[in-house]
Amino acid sequence: MLENPGGQSARVLLLGGAPFDEDIVMWWNFVARSHDEVVAFREAWERESDQFGRIDGYTGTPQRLPAPALGLDSVLIEHALTHTREEGKRIVPICPTVARYLAKHDGFTDITDPVNRDILTWLAASQ
Repeated sequence: MLENPGGQSARVLLLGGAPFDEDIVMWWNFVARSHDEVVAFREAWERESDQFGRIDGYTGTPQRLPAPALGLDSVLIEHALTHTREEGKRIVPICPTVARYLAKHDGFTDITDPVNRDILTWLAASQ
């Protein structure tokens, strides 16, 4: 039961439905199927695309909040890879975000080993 302890009326919007049949990515105001889709949504938001609509009657500023910057993951991954190299260690990019980073940045091929069946079997057994 919801209770409004305030002296004024309130509105409540309840959203629901069946669970998604696929994995989703949620970031800030966006729900997507992949990181790349989030990036595309953010770019459209920053261009003030009409796909996000407007709030009729709103006259405040800013008209649209700026989306937070993307890219902290890249900063953290680069730092971790640099540290890995300094420690004389190697990595196997099982994490999809790390794998995407490495696909776009070839500066760490000297410390990267491919994901293979043995690695995946070991990983599954260790969980």
